[in-house]
Amino acid sequence: MKDDIINKKEFRYNSLKDAIKRLKEVIDEQEKIDSKKLGSILNDAIIKRFEFTFELMWKVLKEYLEDNGFTDFMPSPKSVLKYAFKNGIINDEQGYNLMLQDRNSTTHIYDEKMASQIVKNIKGKYVALIQSLIDYLDNEEYLAK
Repeated sequence: MKDDIINKKEFRYNSLKDAIKRLKEVIDEQEKIDSKKLGSILNDAIIKRFEFTFELMWKVLKEYLEDNGFTDFMPSPKSVLKYAFKNGIINDEQGYNLMLQDRNSTTHIYDEKMASQIVKNIKGKYVALIQSLIDYLDNEEYLAK
């Protein structure tokens, strides 16, 4: 049973690392393309990969908190992010809250102007925030625990 939990934890964490890598790849590809039509398609791809990456990120963070004895939070993205900030695991509460807000916006409303702003936020801030969490977890030897 413990091996199943470890394998699930390892799978999810490695999936997060792969997801951020794939998100960075599509961002890099978009930078190379000039076509407005193709750029719009790549915006959609960036947003989709961001949604997937965000879901993995908050679930890995939730598991990390639980593995370290923190249990007095609701199992929701907002609660997990707030608790992680309160306990010094993440350091940009406003940035992560904006990331959550944009994540929620992408699943409910879609317009080109909003999509462009969210892509700008993903490229300008969110990739770095997610990567900083991954770096923190690597430094904490998350999978070794």
